Amino acid sequence: AAALVPPLGVIGIGMALLDGSVVSGGFLLFTTNLIAIMLAGAVTLLLLGFRPTGGHEREARLRLGILTSIVLLIVITIPLALVFIDAVQTSRSRQIIDQVLTDFAQADAAIQLVDYEFTPGPQHILDLEITLNAARPIEQADAEALEAAFQHALGGPVRLRLIRVPVETLEWP
Repeated sequence: AAALVPPLGVIGIGMALLDGSVVSGGFLLFTTNLIAIMLAGAVTLLLLGFRPTGGHEREARLRLGILTSIVLLIVITIPLALVFIDAVQTSRSRQIIDQVLTDFAQADAAIQLVDYEFTPGPQHILDLEITLNAARPIEQADAEALEAAFQHALGGPVRLRLIRVPVETLEWP
């Protein structure tokens, strides 16, 4: 129950928020846990010497059950692998973006990074929206240099959107 109830809670929260990705993630985790529990239970019982008594038919049913569990485990591995690969790629992109933005902000004291968001766009173009605090206007050359740095670091096209929040520093005696 400890492995099955939390994913069901996630599914319920995802349904309440009308967020399909949360619902599908919770369902994937629930299914994975259920299959793993069934397979682990069957293997444990077999290793401890518990087998169906009497009849070739019961043993055949046991083998079929274990084989079904193994096949289901292999089938569930495919979406899990796809989710894992996507998470690794997102993490890698985030690290690269962090590094490029850190280098950009350190090169100019008048610019501070506030936040950024990125999403894969159509035709493998990465949509990147960056919010900056800047004491001076962002020049076209700055934006082009930043876009080129992202394209070089990420190894693909980037659609860049810069949002500048003007900063004014006032000092009193």
